[in-house]
Amino acid sequence: MIELRLPSVLQSIRAIEPAVSGLPGWGELSEQIRHNVVLSTTELVTNAIIHGNRSQQDRLVVVEVEIKTSEIVIVVADEGAGFDLAAIADPTDAEHRERLSGRGLYIVRNLVHSLTVDRAADSCRVTIIIRLS
Repeated sequence: MIELRLPSVLQSIRAIEPAVSGLPGWGELSEQIRHNVVLSTTELVTNAIIHGNRSQQDRLVVVEVEIKTSEIVIVVADEGAGFDLAAIADPTDAEHRERLSGRGLYIVRNLVHSLTVDRAADSCRVTIIIRLS
């Protein structure tokens, strides 16, 4: 398992791929799984920086990635108030196509098998699971 503690600046997303590629068993995963892990994690960290922590550099985004026997579990936590996943509009609907946000979560939802959001007063944790088979 890896844990990253990233400052809330967009340059922090550069640390994701090198960190996850060092996980034991990473090279044994299919190219598609590796792509899904990196893209999903990058999208969630970007959202945590911009929307959760509002790009406040003194706030951290914590990322945990663990490869298990049958799945990869990724947790991205920020210091924001969180969001209601059900309230996120589908960016493919005609009335939402011109919006500037909402596509990242749409992408993540389509790449993973499970996505949950746990909100607290001063933090938000998004957990995704990608099955290996």
